Amino acid sequence: MTVTTQFPGLEPGTVLADKYRVERVLGRGGMGVVVAATHLRLEQTVAIKVLQTESIADAVTVERFLREARAAARIESEHVARVFDVGLLDPSVPYIVMEYLSGKDLSDRETCATASLRDIVDWVMQACEAVAEAHAHGIVHRDLKPANLFLAKRLAGPPVVKVLDFGLAKAPPSDAANGRAWRTQSFAVMGTPRYMSPEQMRCAKQADERSDIWSMGAVLFEMLTGKPAFDAQSLAELCAMVAADPLPSLRDLRPEIPEGLEHVVAWCMEKRPEDRPQTMAALAEALVPFGSEYAASSAEKIRSVLGTSAYPAPYLAHSSEPPMPRPPAARGRFVALLVSALAALALLAGVGAVLWGRSVPQDSPPDNLATTSASGPHPLPSTAESAEPAPAPYVASASGSPSVASSRPVRPTVSPAPPTPSRSVRPVPRDLDEEPLLDRQ
Repeated sequence: MTVTTQFPGLEPGTVLADKYRVERVLGRGGMGVVVAATHLRLEQTVAIKVLQTESIADAVTVERFLREARAAARIESEHVARVFDVGLLDPSVPYIVMEYLSGKDLSDRETCATASLRDIVDWVMQACEAVAEAHAHGIVHRDLKPANLFLAKRLAGPPVVKVLDFGLAKAPPSDAANGRAWRTQSFAVMGTPRYMSPEQMRCAKQADERSDIWSMGAVLFEMLTGKPAFDAQSLAELCAMVAADPLPSLRDLRPEIPEGLEHVVAWCMEKRPEDRPQTMAALAEALVPFGSEYAASSAEKIRSVLGTSAYPAPYLAHSSEPPMPRPPAARGRFVALLVSALAALALLAGVGAVLWGRSVPQDSPPDNLATTSASGPHPLPSTAESAEPAPAPYVASASGSPSVASSRPVRPTVSPAPPTPSRSVRPVPRDLDEEPLLDRQ
């Protein structure tokens, strides 16, 4: 999709940095504007993200902008949009030159509704490859969601998934040692709440690789059912649900989903990080039986990147089936957590007021919410420095229930968690300014 709004200094025909000719504006987000441009010497189409002038004075925003470029540049996976260049435009306006992608992101409802279960699993496996390599570099994405998984067209072969927007990525220890430690305002919520783990909601600095695994489980749940795992009409209610409510049953929403796949999603979305898969390799191995022939090779790539086996040797030697999940924790186990979360939310009152003030009033009918595509449920607006995700680069790349072997570790065998009692819940209003986004066709 092309955005026709004009932006000073970025009109079609404008030459940036003496070598990039602007062709059109693709969109804008909370931090910057994304344009399609042509490299004058190479005659190559690229996507350029330019930080908005009003954001330059905010040191945290500038750091986040540059962090996205550093994080993406470190990752060599074909499932991350490549970064070609960074620089400054007068007067000291940062920009990032990235691979131009053409296609749709996976928040597009029709794309997932018409895809086979194997296709959906394969897409998630591709995303896992990218995130696993990020984890190998000590980078935690912290904002995985369908809108940040872009299904890019290729000149030949099936489309490929690209993980976008590393702007919220948690810096690895080496960056902190070099004075580039991740910074945030006190009590800020970092990420998109519908896809955030309980610990990330409490404190963004607590988010580690297992928080990304929760988010991947939430993404898979929504892609399979067309609905977010947890939804509410307010941020406070959503936080309480994520902290205490059992995960709704996938098979109640879509009966044809294999019981084993339901177990894998539930395993990813355990409330306690230690109860989830501990690495992307473990998650990938559990997903292999539900994907195509591509899935096994993808899992092998992930194990190689992380330099670790997904499971203990006895398990790998005797079975390729996904493990059974732990029993869903009882609500009472999270009462203390819920109280803590609500206390923190009280401190977030000021941020919440700003957040919802920019959103559609709660008494407005959900059907009237502004949207730019026929995509599924829109993510809650992020807050503080992540109030509106940065525009993603867009572009055309050229190019049944598992049995348990007696000789392997056994997880408790339990029935799937009962579905959450039905309640009338309106979707959370979307921040109308949320995110531009590439060349979605």
